Amino acid sequence: ERRDRLKKKKSGKKSGKKMGGKFGAMASMWDSKAADANASAKRNVFSKHYDASASKGLKKGAKGYGQAPEGSKSAARAKRATEWVKEQVGVLLGVIRRIGAKAASSQGGLHEIRFGTLFVAYQDISD
Repeated sequence: ERRDRLKKKKSGKKSGKKMGGKFGAMASMWDSKAADANASAKRNVFSKHYDASASKGLKKGAKGYGQAPEGSKSAARAKRATEWVKEQVGVLLGVIRRIGAKAASSQGGLHEIRFGTLFVAYQDISD
């Protein structure tokens, strides 16, 4: 019986006993994290474990191509950056409306301004 247990330990087979309670949950959590890390490494082009067949295989133009995974920190940063850019464009357009002149050829109320004038006015406004 002892030899059988030793053989099982050497072969890597579990003896049938399961970890329970807090330690079993912790071991399960770490097993899950390790599996996620291995899967991520297989999709990472710069990893030595890269496996082209494991990647999502998104093609240029496909939905999700060139975008961070939903819910990731990168996706959150991209969302904040997009909002910041929209705000800055709004500020820039406001300066053009305030300082610029209505375009003579415009029927829709467009404004125009020389770049040098805009540059001087906007340099103290923009981040």
